[in-house]
Amino acid sequence: MQGRVSHTNWDSVRQSEPCPPSPPLGTQEIPSGRVGRTMSSEREPFCRFLQYVEDSGLRAYDGLVLQNASDIARESDRVRNEANWAYLQEKNLKKRKQEEAIKR
Repeated sequence: MQGRVSHTNWDSVRQSEPCPPSPPLGTQEIPSGRVGRTMSSEREPFCRFLQYVEDSGLRAYDGLVLQNASDIARESDRVRNEANWAYLQEKNLKKRKQEEAIKR
């Protein structure tokens, strides 16, 4: 995994969003009273902003998922090391007791 999380549900929602690509040049209608500006050109900055917000949110989400996985692995290592430490301490204590019993 390259630090990217699948967003299939969000992708399907995004595809139904009301920001379709602009129609090809020459096919755009110019509303009366607005020379040179079309509805799609007015929505384009807004759609770019929404895309930026979406991309930023997905990057933040991916970072949090990776950080969470790292935290889980670190905690797992800590628990395993504690269990191993306790086992080694117990083994060492038994060995010392056996050595003391042999000396008597």
